[in-house]
Amino acid sequence: MLRTGARLRTVCVEPIRGAGRGHAVVRLSRNRCDISDRSDYAKETPLDWGIAWETTQRTRTANARSEGEDIAVETTTMTVHTGRQDRIVDLTAAAAEFAAGRGDGLLSVFVPHATAGVAIIELGAGSDEDLLAALATLLPADDRWRHAHGSRGHGRSHVMPAIVPPSLTVPVLDGQLALGTWQSVALVDLNVDNFERTVRLSFLSG
Repeated sequence: MLRTGARLRTVCVEPIRGAGRGHAVVRLSRNRCDISDRSDYAKETPLDWGIAWETTQRTRTANARSEGEDIAVETTTMTVHTGRQDRIVDLTAAAAEFAAGRGDGLLSVFVPHATAGVAIIELGAGSDEDLLAALATLLPADDRWRHAHGSRGHGRSHVMPAIVPPSLTVPVLDGQLALGTWQSVALVDLNVDNFERTVRLSFLSG
């Protein structure tokens, strides 16, 4: 049995203050808003990044187990605009909202891209900037890469998913993410040639 539905949502992206030059660290706001009314964001970063959560589509699929019970999976996609520089985007609020009210289960976070990854890391206290700096050291944007189309150093983005994988799983207990006190779910993107990313959240009920 397959049921689908769609709805349109727009959520603002808020900058995390103190991000270093050449990098950007942003978080998805839990408050819905119209980006066209946020002229203060437009002055800070002119369409380099802005709208983060656009069209949302949910699909509920039920597959019969051998015992006759159902396994329910719900999934949604969101579009994240990451701009033209190395960027970390905090997905925690969006993931928590999606899991809310769904009981116990597992939340999968997946990016269907060859040049992006997701990580569980502390954000807002310097670790995010440390991660970007470490990746810049391990994967410099120079001419060493055999995969050489696009901007200089583009090949490093294709290697990054071996270090920061494109998927992760978070336990959900009573509709809440079972993250540690300082853990956040983050999108990591070094590909300056692709400023728009899709993130898929899927919930498998227990």
